[in-house]
Amino acid sequence: MLQRSRRSLTSQLAVLAFLAAAHNASASPVTDFQARFVQTTWCLAQVEALVRVQPLSAVPVTVPEAIVSWMALVSEDVTGLVQASPGGATDEQKKVIATGLKTTAATLQDLSSLARNRGLDATVLTLDALGSSCRMTLARLSPRGER
Repeated sequence: MLQRSRRSLTSQLAVLAFLAAAHNASASPVTDFQARFVQTTWCLAQVEALVRVQPLSAVPVTVPEAIVSWMALVSEDVTGLVQASPGGATDEQKKVIATGLKTTAATLQDLSSLARNRGLDATVLTLDALGSSCRMTLARLSPRGER
């Protein structure tokens, strides 16, 4: 019984040491951006799937709760993308961030058009604001003439 208790304590200490090391390790801005970009892409795909099944509507309709929930995640992720600081990043890493922002802005614009065709005006407003945020961040990152 005592030996089992020691193993359990040793295991718990090992887990705590691992968690402490993971907590102290920080991701680079580019790594953080890439992880958030993948998550954003996945969340946008979920929103698109939910929007596509909505009937077309020329008048504003209530946004289903599932879309509202996924849009909250999209908003959080896009906010993280635009706040990713490329300070100290190489030119290649800045290109990765710029490409991700361009892709996200284009996806948001396409999804906004799709939501507009379904009468999901509140979702359209959020998507348009997030797209604008991506484009403004991209403008700050890109040298003049590169957009």
